[in-house]
Amino acid sequence: MKVDTHVVKSEVFLNDERTHRYLLKRTWGSDNQAIVAIITLKPVSTSGLENDLTTMLIQNHVVDMGYKGYLVVNLVSGVDTTKKLSEKILDRESEDELLKEVLNKKEVQQIIIDCGLAVTQKGFAQERLKEILSLLNKTNQHKVVAIVDDDNRPIHPLVPSIRNQPWTLKKIKL
Repeated sequence: MKVDTHVVKSEVFLNDERTHRYLLKRTWGSDNQAIVAIITLKPVSTSGLENDLTTMLIQNHVVDMGYKGYLVVNLVSGVDTTKKLSEKILDRESEDELLKEVLNKKEVQQIIIDCGLAVTQKGFAQERLKEILSLLNKTNQHKVVAIVDDDNRPIHPLVPSIRNQPWTLKKIKL
């Protein structure tokens, strides 16, 4: 009998009040191995142990893609149970400082947008994504792709048609 053992390190970057989750980082294997950064809409929890369905799907896909970990960053960091994406739950100064640092690390091999159609429509989500992408150095700007459907439209990982399918990743125009 063979036993496989895997150790997953989970780190959560929060504000003191635990109302903002700036970053969720999960890694396995040794340090400095290739990881992927995922840009999502907003966190639903401050926990580093619990998985909502989106985080579970992200981790499963990242493993299938061969990466040794991932960073989940958000358009807004405020933990809010409503579906509304709002500038009211944004902590721009703290978020942008951290995002500029982590998204430009050399071990980040790819930056994947998984916000669905929200970022293709004019409004807060699209403008915030542009702000985040402007924090990237030139090298990492070329690593940005989005999860897309068969019509090359950005799609969210929760959409049933792609939940258990390999992601199709393409550059998109905002």
